[in-house]
Amino acid sequence: MRKSWFFGLVISFAIQFAQAGHLEYRDKITETRTCAATLTVLFDHTLHVQGLDNTIMRTAQTLGSDQWYGDLVSRFTAEGLTKDRAIEKAIGMWLQVQEVTKMVAVEDFIPNMISYLIQGRDLLRDAALTARPPELAGASLRQLASLGIDFSKRNPFGGGKKILVHSPEFIEPVLIEGGVIFVGPKNEKGKVLAFLLDPKNGFNNYAAGFEHIVYADDKLHHSESVLKEVLARFPELSVYAFRDGAADDQVKSYDRTIADFQWEEFQRSGNIISDEEALQRLNNPTISFLPPRDGLIVDADVFEAFSTGNGVSISRRNNVIIRRSLQVEIVIRQDFEKGVNELELSELQRMRTMPNSLVSFEMMMIISRRLQTEDPSGKKFFFGQSVPYDKPNRLVAGINVETLNWLSQHPELISHISLHRDDVTTTRLVRL
Repeated sequence: MRKSWFFGLVISFAIQFAQAGHLEYRDKITETRTCAATLTVLFDHTLHVQGLDNTIMRTAQTLGSDQWYGDLVSRFTAEGLTKDRAIEKAIGMWLQVQEVTKMVAVEDFIPNMISYLIQGRDLLRDAALTARPPELAGASLRQLASLGIDFSKRNPFGGGKKILVHSPEFIEPVLIEGGVIFVGPKNEKGKVLAFLLDPKNGFNNYAAGFEHIVYADDKLHHSESVLKEVLARFPELSVYAFRDGAADDQVKSYDRTIADFQWEEFQRSGNIISDEEALQRLNNPTISFLPPRDGLIVDADVFEAFSTGNGVSISRRNNVIIRRSLQVEIVIRQDFEKGVNELELSELQRMRTMPNSLVSFEMMMIISRRLQTEDPSGKKFFFGQSVPYDKPNRLVAGINVETLNWLSQHPELISHISLHRDDVTTTRLVRL
């Protein structure tokens, strides 16, 4: 984040260049580390257009970030999904987070800069152009409002009205709302903007006619698209396209492990934790637990072992901490299978979403049978192999904190969880 006072210096510098008729950036892509560079073009009859994610605003944490969404698409594609299906799946997860996440300005002077652009300038207009899908419009406008940003005041495309645009030139419909153009992940930004600028299409209400288009985006291909498509349709216009790298440091520091941990917590509790808390919980064995429901005993030394790290094994993949697990002895009830069959399906599905959950093989066979019967999605399980044990209704298994919390809330299935102190290991994993 840049200091707010820096904005005053940038404004002064930009005005000097603009008043001098500075055209160095005309009809080409310009790399910049600040969106304030767009202020070098403050001529009359200018339309300033900004991207949203990683240009104007970003999530306060890794989860929900634009780079997290991109990583999801790459991962799902690598798993064998088509690109369209991978995008749909990633969008579904991304939407869940965007509905509730806190946003911050990429540079802290941006809200003031956007207000400055239109203040007292009757011959200048502004808009936002985003690859976000139309269904995210409501959340996006709330996010912008939380930062004091409003693109509806001087927008040439319907002002603050809500307009759904259909065209054979688009792969999917485009939404204009609150001065923001929601292009969606499949359309090209340049083609959409050029279409809307064309007076014959009826969406551009700036009667005087634009002479200059300024566009800034964190992604080079979007800036290239706008430059190419607008000039192809309107060669008489001056186009100033910027590749804004203000968020590059956040993008480069993206950590999938943190994002995965935050997603797990979000799915479990509905809460979004900060990067700092995620790192602390990944690297610090101190863990909090839900109190067990009445009818189930969880020995104090189980909680102590998790909290102190004593007896907790740390599994690693590519030298990254995956999960802490603990060897415990679980006493299951005689009617365990009956209890499983009476559980809400959503409860078993929640257990299934716990990554690398370690529970005994016998228990999971019972749970698996019901899930495969009622929810034949084909998703695989990854669970711990129990150690053969000669005591009836007792199992030795490796569990992690999420699984312990889940089990502790189901006294109809489990009667007692104690620390297993014998010299046995349960590290072998089986795939069901």
